[in-house]
Amino acid sequence: MLNTFDPGGKKINERELGGMFQKNKTVPFHYTNREIGLVNMIHLPEKKKRTRLVVKRGIENISMILDNVVLFYTQNKVVYTVDDMGKKYIVERSLSELTDELDNSIFFRANRQYIININHVKSFKAYEKVKLKIDLKIDEANAQHCVIISQETAPAFKKWIHEV
Repeated sequence: MLNTFDPGGKKINERELGGMFQKNKTVPFHYTNREIGLVNMIHLPEKKKRTRLVVKRGIENISMILDNVVLFYTQNKVVYTVDDMGKKYIVERSLSELTDELDNSIFFRANRQYIININHVKSFKAYEKVKLKIDLKIDEANAQHCVIISQETAPAFKKWIHEV
């Protein structure tokens, strides 16, 4: 045993002293590894967004490229999509699921009923002073879709359409 004293006045065992030095050597690695783990958690890659979606028309399943989608909408608890040719298809996902899966730089959840594609927005204008009405590039047969954005959502829509 060494004749070494700590500030508290106790004798220190040589083996304990060696163990303390060894432990202190590993401390930087412990924190470095933890830091790397935290950095990796912060920079987790985002889940890849969809580029295609399987939709139905009658009994046929169709793989649709999302660039061709003008909008998604819900009617009587069924979700539909309309493509750039004006054709309507059934989607077997909820609008909430689609919101999570779609690229939010291209698709915007306008309200509880609609998700719209920025590439098919023709124009927008004030509606009832505080809301926005969206005009889509869609054929006249599907012009019945009146997409209204609420007063609360309007600033987010304007930011989205101007920044993308």
